[in-house]
Amino acid sequence: MNGWWDSLIDQGRAYLITLVMVLACLGGALFVVTNASYWLVDGRLMGVSQHLVDHDYLRILGYLQLPGIKGAMTLDYLPTDGKVIRHFRDVRNLFLMAEGLTLFAVVGSWWGLWWSKKHYQLWRLLSTLRRAMILILLGLLTIGLNFEPAFLWFHQHFFSNMDWLFDPKKEPLINLWPASFFMTLAIGWGALVEGFLGILYWRIKMILRRFVFTETGLKEADNGRNQRHNNDGQDD
Repeated sequence: MNGWWDSLIDQGRAYLITLVMVLACLGGALFVVTNASYWLVDGRLMGVSQHLVDHDYLRILGYLQLPGIKGAMTLDYLPTDGKVIRHFRDVRNLFLMAEGLTLFAVVGSWWGLWWSKKHYQLWRLLSTLRRAMILILLGLLTIGLNFEPAFLWFHQHFFSNMDWLFDPKKEPLINLWPASFFMTLAIGWGALVEGFLGILYWRIKMILRRFVFTETGLKEADNGRNQRHNNDGQDD
């Protein structure tokens, strides 16, 4: 009975560690695509020089992600109003919360991997990571096939006001971010998440592989074929 209970606890711990690793990958991918979006903005959509757009877009990225900035967002060239400023303040709050959660998840993932290796539980993470990657892939496909409803749902549930509804004539800044812009970022984000999880899976598998060969005395290059051949020769 105790063995069954201990196994259940270890499996639950593996799922918890996997969840923390997934959060770390989600946050890391968000950081990458957010900053990579700098190369996707097109000043022609606003009829403004690309140089001016690049200048102010860097200010936007800094405002959203750097916790030390105080006061409201200010841009030098692109037009803003009270509605735009309020919405970006709300977006900034979400970004800072995501950054804090990501930092916690990264530290938690490192500890979880260390603990699992120390207690010979890394093998459990392979199956939980596989399941996580499949579930995330299915979720991304569902969102991709229903991107506009998912996009609206996110804004309706994560923002407490309607400031995110921009009028292109009154708030022309929204023209920098057409639907294709967000779709591209979503695809890149999903690909990075799967890629990060795949790297973790591969890394854990390599650690386990080396452990097996170290414990058995076999060589990785021949997968034990030379060892078996030598044993056969000794038998003769």
